[in-house]
Amino acid sequence: MRRELDQAPGRRKFEMRLRYFVVDRWGKLRRVSQAALEGLWTGERDTAALDCDLGRDLRLVTLLCDDELRPHACYLLRAALAAGQVTNESKLQACEAILENLADEPSRAEIAHQLAGWPRDWRRQLAVAADVVPSELPAVGIGGPLLISSLLDLSVKSSLRYFDQIASD
Repeated sequence: MRRELDQAPGRRKFEMRLRYFVVDRWGKLRRVSQAALEGLWTGERDTAALDCDLGRDLRLVTLLCDDELRPHACYLLRAALAAGQVTNESKLQACEAILENLADEPSRAEIAHQLAGWPRDWRRQLAVAADVVPSELPAVGIGGPLLISSLLDLSVKSSLRYFDQIASD
């Protein structure tokens, strides 16, 4: 069972909200439900729960938004699929991309893999889906709360508290 982080005394109430988008087989960005996507990640559901054809890869865009759904952080995550499930190998590969990015002299191979295979206009599609102008989209990182929750064996909600603390510091 995943553990929860305690809310630090004196900190503002956790307010970040998640919005998940996937890229379908034809390069179109689609919003998907949080429960379905997190179920896919944990193996409790398969790609059929997302109600769109993803092809061979899960290409996930995660937006962390405030209470008014203004985006504050954006993360990309690419993971291979087999028989409608995210493979453990691809989860490991995504984790390695984050660790490579933190290394003194990263090889960049894992990072390059995470950044490959995205439609050229994904930022424009995301801006339309998030109802913001493209210049209002935040800088992009790799991973996000879903991957961090796996790495630290936390619930996604707890990993969001970590991202909220970073945003408020």
